[in-house]
Amino acid sequence: MVKYPTIRLSPGEKPGDIFQPPFQKRLEKLLPDFLDRARWFGGKAREMAEVRIEASLPLPGGREPGRFLLVAVSYRDGGKESYLLPLAYGAGSEMPPEDPGAVLALVGNGGETGRLYDAAWDQRFREGCFHLISGEKTLQEGGATIRGTAGQVLRDRAEEIVTIPESKVLGKEQSNTSFLYGKEFILKLYRRPEAGLNPEIEITRFLTEKTGFDRTPPFAGMIKLTLPGVETASAGILQSFVEHLDDGWSYTLDEVSRFLDAAGPEKAARAREGYLPFARRLGERTAQLHRALASDPDDPAFAAEPEEESDREQGRRSAEELLDRGLQALERMIGKLDPETGQAGRELLGRRDRLRGKIGGRDSGRATGSRIRIHGDYHLGQLLYTGGDAVIIDFEGEPARSLEERRRKRSPLVDVAGMVRSFHYAALGPIFLSPRKRPDPEEIFARTADWYRAVSGAFLDSYRRIMAGSPGLLPAERKEEDALLDLFLLEKAAYELNYELNNRPDWAAIPIRGLLDLLT
Repeated sequence: MVKYPTIRLSPGEKPGDIFQPPFQKRLEKLLPDFLDRARWFGGKAREMAEVRIEASLPLPGGREPGRFLLVAVSYRDGGKESYLLPLAYGAGSEMPPEDPGAVLALVGNGGETGRLYDAAWDQRFREGCFHLISGEKTLQEGGATIRGTAGQVLRDRAEEIVTIPESKVLGKEQSNTSFLYGKEFILKLYRRPEAGLNPEIEITRFLTEKTGFDRTPPFAGMIKLTLPGVETASAGILQSFVEHLDDGWSYTLDEVSRFLDAAGPEKAARAREGYLPFARRLGERTAQLHRALASDPDDPAFAAEPEEESDREQGRRSAEELLDRGLQALERMIGKLDPETGQAGRELLGRRDRLRGKIGGRDSGRATGSRIRIHGDYHLGQLLYTGGDAVIIDFEGEPARSLEERRRKRSPLVDVAGMVRSFHYAALGPIFLSPRKRPDPEEIFARTADWYRAVSGAFLDSYRRIMAGSPGLLPAERKEEDALLDLFLLEKAAYELNYELNNRPDWAAIPIRGLLDLLT
């Protein structure tokens, strides 16, 4: 049970006064503890030096008392981040659900005690966000502005949407917060707005309104935030909701578990073969996505550009930096890993020169192929499984990279490497990520390697077949393509090693094995 701090109102003060300037310092003192409890706050591992309210706007929909805050967090290490925090006050029947991450403080108001809470949990706020977009409204105060913009999908349906479907908060996300409106629309509120256009909005709108690619939830609208003297930032995206059975990661883990639990080689082979049609379809959808993202030569943001040797060199430097950071982290953490993972980690550290050699010895000939806009964080968790097919979601890119990096054009093989690495994670997932221990680990490793090779091969064959219809997007020679894919696989595995050691050390065994496999 969380013990919340209490704000005591003096006689004559009203709950709405909490959001006025005299109270601002009081709120700022309470924010660090609240942020530590919020699932979307990304600075939990860092020490906060100061938390300050930078801007305050009315809540969409006229929700009172309440304010839309932009909160700046400064860290002891010198870094700084900004977060969007809509706050509302409720008492009695307006109290929010008992969620530890939703309540900032209790408010003592004479004989009544209410709550100051994240307005994402307020139905009227969620309705207000929808109205902001569908009505293309603007909220402005003190030089700060929040503006809604409707996409063509929403404009086409404007007359039939008489009432806004009942909404709810989706609880699975970490870095953002999403609202589901019936089974019609889904709105993602970006908790960390960055100056510039979020690549998810840019790519999803392009795919919806400029191409025939229909395997991503259609773009329906967006919310933008502007502060005095600061470039406009993306605050949210509205998309049509897509019915699905599961996400791609959960579906694939279930299939791998079924494969490992199969009694005898024949049943195991049937279980593995049962997943291959989905892997082939996913290869087709990935290629269709890349062809769509390179389909408009007149749009500078999406026109394919020839890959240069300087692009390859930049890729090599990125892989080297990630590998060096990962190996340094592995050296620091090696004594804290379980014995089996620690042994594999020591083997990897002993072969660091061979790993570096695989990076430095690539692509001595002239670079061919193209740089295009890509997904940028492509893995099984970014798919909706619809029963034999997939819908691709979340085009924000890798969260650790800057917005400029996430918008940068790269080889489409970066996405391919991301999905191949995701198949490797799924193959080993039931071994390392499940509480259920399976006997004879060496036999299990051999079987998962068989599943991984078959699935990756089916995915790649299908991808290459469709990409053959757009010559020039991939390298001209298969040898060059294979070498470039290996480089991106190594880069991705090095990124994973850094991430797991810093966030989920129990998972580090998977990228360690992935890097060792690349040496065979």
